[in-house]
Amino acid sequence: MKQSKLILISILSGIFLLLCGVLVWGITSLNLAVNSREHNISQSVFKDYRKALEVEVPAERIDSLNFLFDKNSNDIYFYQNDSEHIYIEEYVNWELSEKEETKVTEANGVLTLDSPKRDNGIMNLGINNRSGYVNVYLPESYKGNMKIETVSGDIDTEMDFILGDRAKFKASSTSGDILLLKLEAGNVDISSVSGDVDADAIIGATDISTTSGDIDVTAITGDCNTSTVSGDITFNSVMGKADFSTTSGDVRAEDLSGEGKVNTVSGDIRMHFIKVDGDIYVSTTSGIVDIYIPENMTVDFDASTTSGSIETFFDDVLSFNKKGNHASGTYGDGEAIRMDISSVSGDVSVWQSK
Repeated sequence: MKQSKLILISILSGIFLLLCGVLVWGITSLNLAVNSREHNISQSVFKDYRKALEVEVPAERIDSLNFLFDKNSNDIYFYQNDSEHIYIEEYVNWELSEKEETKVTEANGVLTLDSPKRDNGIMNLGINNRSGYVNVYLPESYKGNMKIETVSGDIDTEMDFILGDRAKFKASSTSGDILLLKLEAGNVDISSVSGDVDADAIIGATDISTTSGDIDVTAITGDCNTSTVSGDITFNSVMGKADFSTTSGDVRAEDLSGEGKVNTVSGDIRMHFIKVDGDIYVSTTSGIVDIYIPENMTVDFDASTTSGSIETFFDDVLSFNKKGNHASGTYGDGEAIRMDISSVSGDVSVWQSK
């Protein structure tokens, strides 16, 4: 009996030590990967990374670029090329089989890199011991469409994309972050599920969406449709029509010039208008609403809240109900814009822009 217990204890101890070793290895690998990204993975110190692909074409013959890594997790990095060529290289840390190689095609001005689904290693233990990345070197003069897709890889740029007002730009990742500097295109479509979206400046009609990632754009010029489920939305400057929606994230938009529509469930809302060209609609369930508008404008105002309060800098021209949770009226004497604000349990405040 004692011998059976000793054997059982020995087996359990061995399993425990094996699991600890796998855990330590996984954490170490993860830390190395994170550190490599912080210092730019293209300068990776991993000696086992090898070049799996190299492409070079004159930029003048390319009108559209497609990077289709939507079946694997490659990071994709963009750099400015001093020459007038498009140069692309892919690195991986294992020997690709023939069926795993990225397919490159060029036809009618369209250059496409299509990467197939790959075996990512010991996935039954939740560990991906195979990884890759792509470096793309573009001339500053490139004008054309661009489509970038990856699963859990990051999309990161160290150059501006001035693609032209007729160009279409699309970038998507499932769990990777999308990081942009200045982007100019006629149509911009950016999406990520759990990754963040961060951009310095976007010019063009724009759609940005995430599920749980945050959206942070310094400046945007053009109509913007932005949505997230649990992430926050932050814009420092918007010139155009702004349409924001989120479930539990906050919305913060500064230096707005145009019109705005916001819909949230439990997030707080702060919108600071320096110029208003159209109507403003705001709806939230439990979030606080703070709206700043210029003094010298005319507003046809209506606001309601179930358990919150309503406060404006033009309370004297409004009609309040007995509970003080509904107010309506017109401020100013010019051509009025419409402002409708509704909240269930959050406070509503309208302040004068400074």
